[in-house]
Amino acid sequence: MRFGSQKAISATTISATQLQVTSPASAATGPVNLTTYFSNNWIALAPFAFSFSPSIVKILPNAVKNSGGDTIEIYGYGFGSDPSKVTVMIGGQAATFANPGLHKFVLFDSSRRQIFLTATDHVDVYDLSAQVFRNPIEPPPMSLHRMPPSGVLRSHPDRSQLIVANFGAQSVYLINPDGVANNGAKAPVGGVAGYLNSGPAMVAATSADTVFVGLSGEGTSTGGAMDA
Repeated sequence: MRFGSQKAISATTISATQLQVTSPASAATGPVNLTTYFSNNWIALAPFAFSFSPSIVKILPNAVKNSGGDTIEIYGYGFGSDPSKVTVMIGGQAATFANPGLHKFVLFDSSRRQIFLTATDHVDVYDLSAQVFRNPIEPPPMSLHRMPPSGVLRSHPDRSQLIVANFGAQSVYLINPDGVANNGAKAPVGGVAGYLNSGPAMVAATSADTVFVGLSGEGTSTGGAMDA
């Protein structure tokens, strides 16, 4: 497995569907692709699925009145899941959090000119052309689980489906972003044996209608390791 261009420090096969990997050190910061190489010449790629330290990608809006009080959205990687440990300074002054930790993962859809953002139980949709939030996308009925900070987004190569991994529900949702409310299907994927909390933490889709799902485990003393 590679984190960007760097090899993982170690990789252990846990089962036919799980690897335990230790991340390397990195002089550069920001998100990198995770790439796994198999002996049968298969390659699995999870774009920007891991981040070395925080990295800001976009701020919307990027200009407001000087009297303050406006709400802005900061998009990026590696912000963590505990808002109490994050401080935002604007012009040397501390900003306040309106919805701390609400959005964790971001996906830009260039054809629709939209940004999809994971929230606690849905996916928010920001329209770049109109500069407004559209109606949110929710998982199918009877599948509503709180989507924790490790929920992640990817799109099918033809952009026909939005793939949402829900760590807490140990499931992946396949949703049509242009369909009716609560459309799509739920696919349970399970978790990682031996971990207090585990579930899907990354997804990658192929043009052959295959979705690769990476599982992550939390709550043990094996810090620094990741399952994929």
